[in-house]
Amino acid sequence: MSLQETIEGSLSDALKTSQSLADRDFEADRLASHGADDVKSPQTSAAKALSTLEVLPQEIHENILSSALSMASLYSLASSCTTLWTSFQERKMFIMKLVIANEAGPALVHVLALSRIIKHREQLESIRNINDKSSWYWTEEIREDEYQDVMEILNVLKELEIEFSYNYKSRTQRDRSMLNAQESFRFRRATCLHGIALALSRGPHEIHLFNGDVVMMDAAIHKFTAFIDDLSQREAKEYKLVSNFLVDIQRRASVKAGIILFSSIARRSPRMQSLLETRWDVLFDYRRRTAPPPKPRTSLLLPLPTRQNNFMVRRILDSITNLYQKLLLGQLEEPYASAILDSVEDGCVTECESCHDRITWLFSDANWDDLAEVFRPTDLVADLPGNLGHKEAVLQDLKSFIGPSANSFYPRIMDEIFQWFIENIEPSAESVTFESIYRGRWICGICVREILNRHLFDWMIRRRRDVLKFEIPTCPLGFSCVLRAESDEHASKYDHFCYPQSEQIPGHLSTLDDNKADFGL
Repeated sequence: MSLQETIEGSLSDALKTSQSLADRDFEADRLASHGADDVKSPQTSAAKALSTLEVLPQEIHENILSSALSMASLYSLASSCTTLWTSFQERKMFIMKLVIANEAGPALVHVLALSRIIKHREQLESIRNINDKSSWYWTEEIREDEYQDVMEILNVLKELEIEFSYNYKSRTQRDRSMLNAQESFRFRRATCLHGIALALSRGPHEIHLFNGDVVMMDAAIHKFTAFIDDLSQREAKEYKLVSNFLVDIQRRASVKAGIILFSSIARRSPRMQSLLETRWDVLFDYRRRTAPPPKPRTSLLLPLPTRQNNFMVRRILDSITNLYQKLLLGQLEEPYASAILDSVEDGCVTECESCHDRITWLFSDANWDDLAEVFRPTDLVADLPGNLGHKEAVLQDLKSFIGPSANSFYPRIMDEIFQWFIENIEPSAESVTFESIYRGRWICGICVREILNRHLFDWMIRRRRDVLKFEIPTCPLGFSCVLRAESDEHASKYDHFCYPQSEQIPGHLSTLDDNKADFGL
């Protein structure tokens, strides 16, 4: 019988025993209080429940505690009453070991391997094949001094899993439910394998360790590529998907010194808590008080050096940041790039059909409404030419075009842009590029932003013509005219939401202000 079956059986016996004792006490109370008020106070019921719990054997207490599915649940359960807390203190490490196994699930082996490889990275040179499952990294059971490291990695994995489920799972489909048990295991396994590969990679600041020794550098690169090659076909596909997912998160954030990988998650995930500030150590040093309140979500955006007691998470972030910087800044050696991007068979839609960049951040007719999660419609004013984006009237016009629902705005504007292009643009060298991005193709967010950057102004001009009930003359300088800032009369009399048609103000406009007749760009 497996450990989980033993736990479930013991818990079932405990519940049956508790119910039997409760029924017997209830019958005795009923007979003793015949003819009296049968309504009992909540305090009396709670006291009897605690009394029933106290008479249960110590083994049942342990089974109840060890059945918790997470450390947070264990903390809540153990601190619910003195009886359970006393039982927890007597077998603390054993119970925590079982709960960690419950929380990690089948991915516990990979989580352990990742924590050990990151923590003992200096010893990696002595291991010929890091993917050798017979090494102690993979085979040794979890030790008490590893509990904190494993819990920190599990917190990182859970938050990444939430983000993946919320925004990336089957981006090309409508099903965005949370990952099921099997999908969760595969995602966590692939993420841990990705973390191990990152630990094997060398950051730019470590190149000097080779001292120009080509043999040592080749050996390090071979160890990395060998790790990728040893993955099974399914593991390789999952690894590549997770790699694209993590690179995508990093690309959507600022690539600069001190970047925190999870900053975009902190801004967007509705269930985000301060995972780097969570007080799991209260289980090691319990005090009779309520659990400390969670930190504000903005605490994740604090500078990394202020987090002095998160060694494991810092190592993960450092490793990931090193590889991303090499990927994005062109510092990645070709063997690394080919191992990550090219040597793994494609198993899903991960390539933009316009720029052919490998990425999971894809959009098409099926999900234009998702663009509102990435680009706030009101932020599009920054794409307008000249200084139109700074005009409050222009922003109000755009808001009126957006309407009450931001989700319906992008499907409408993308449909109208494509339709106008098909109806009005003759085939030419310029149109070939745009025609390659046609309906039904999956394109990345960067290409979508390029489309909006090129066509938003024209689209707004057409919309304004349809909305305005009267015509006003247009200024020949269009959006480039700076006279409108100098003359309220000029700004109100002429429409500047158009392209420039002249480099100077014509003579017939000089009557507005003779001293500024030649004012222009």
